[in-house]
Amino acid sequence: MFKKFLYFLFGGIIGFVIAFSLLIHKFNTIKYEYIKIPELKLKESHIPIEVQNLIENQILDREITIAYIMYENYKITKEEAIEIYDSIILASRIFNINPIIILGLIQTESDFDIKARSNLGAIGLMQINPKVWVWGNIEFPNLRDIGFVEASADLYDIKTNILCGTYILSKYIETGKRLGKENYLEYALTRYFGGQENQHFYKVINSCKRYFKFTFTG
Repeated sequence: MFKKFLYFLFGGIIGFVIAFSLLIHKFNTIKYEYIKIPELKLKESHIPIEVQNLIENQILDREITIAYIMYENYKITKEEAIEIYDSIILASRIFNINPIIILGLIQTESDFDIKARSNLGAIGLMQINPKVWVWGNIEFPNLRDIGFVEASADLYDIKTNILCGTYILSKYIETGKRLGKENYLEYALTRYFGGQENQHFYKVINSCKRYFKFTFTG
């Protein structure tokens, strides 16, 4: 009789533990589904405006962002990561562009490589081509005209590069709005990468999503 009671008690305890574990799992799943961003496919012709708005309304947390930059590029020192974050925030305030978008563009362009240089000569974190933006005669005042740089080598400076890249993006955003583009950010990021139809917008958005995933799980 006593053994049956022990078996019953032991079985009840095991059942309670299993039920409690399932409840916790269900709660965590619901919590994750509430905060996660909808999955996007690169082959989609258009990303829903509500997803873009979700990204644009997020806040760039200082400590998380510094840790994220160092996680994504192990060569970056903490001092450099701090300077990247501070420069993003400064550029965001000057040009009224959400810092999440700037962060995503930097990761897409250079993967946070301060010394990055492309085959076409684009320089630094935001991959700015000095032939076009320092010395060129373009539709906007170039970077020398507005006093951001004096020479191409200035673009290797973290703060200078981020300010210059955000300036360029802001001008394309202004153009997109002036032309009445429904998704002016998509237009601006397409222009930033070269002006032809490309997947750059989707890549930047997915870089933003990568930051969110780190924020929620990192």
